Amino acid sequence: MAALLYIGEDAALTTQTGGSVYGLRRMKHPLVHVIVSEVRKPRAADWIRVHRTSWLDEGDIAISPDGLRVLAPLRLLFELAAVLPGSRFFDAAEDMWHKGLVAPTYARDFLQAARRRGRTGVARLEEWLERIADQPSPMMSGLETSFSTALERAGLPIPARQFPILLLNGIEIHYDLAYPDAKLGLEPGHSWWHGGDARARADNDRDAWCAEVGWQTMRFDEVQLRNEEVCARTVRNAYFARLKF
Repeated sequence: MAALLYIGEDAALTTQTGGSVYGLRRMKHPLVHVIVSEVRKPRAADWIRVHRTSWLDEGDIAISPDGLRVLAPLRLLFELAAVLPGSRFFDAAEDMWHKGLVAPTYARDFLQAARRRGRTGVARLEEWLERIADQPSPMMSGLETSFSTALERAGLPIPARQFPILLLNGIEIHYDLAYPDAKLGLEPGHSWWHGGDARARADNDRDAWCAEVGWQTMRFDEVQLRNEEVCARTVRNAYFARLKF
């Protein structure tokens, strides 16, 4: 609120600061980010980062429950695409989709408007939309989003998400992440979601049913995923070993 009062009543929170207002993960930043029309030259402050733009419509501004002026979700998604590196932006976009703040259909429409204006961030937003073109829903947890990024850093292809498997008993199940070419399914889940003997037996039964149709299942709980790079290397070894079958 102090930054908005300092810059002026037409300013709005943007990029990482705006993401924090919406509860997005990994949005910490030492400065407060605000956006204003480029016709204004607000006084500077060393704790505020001012983004000036020629494109700021009234519909691009939302009011948070705390009364803060913040960029509306679709416009914020676009601004994040312009400032975050690829993996960080993809995580943020998935987070916004999972929270119901944005949807790919509306993001595509917004992208068309942004492209006509020649704005930065177009390529990265377009890349995200291409990555999720066949994805019916967002990832189910932050663990999945983060682990998917770690797999890519390890040199693996982008995994399919919520991939369907038809079992011999006629039941269709979905892997959180999967590599269909290697018939390798990944389940990065919180241990408290999968805790208890009954839950463990159910998971073991499901894994055995998947093995009947040729699939290997790899499970990682949140303790193991504290070292994502080690888990990703384990998956990489299994992936390339199965490709040789």
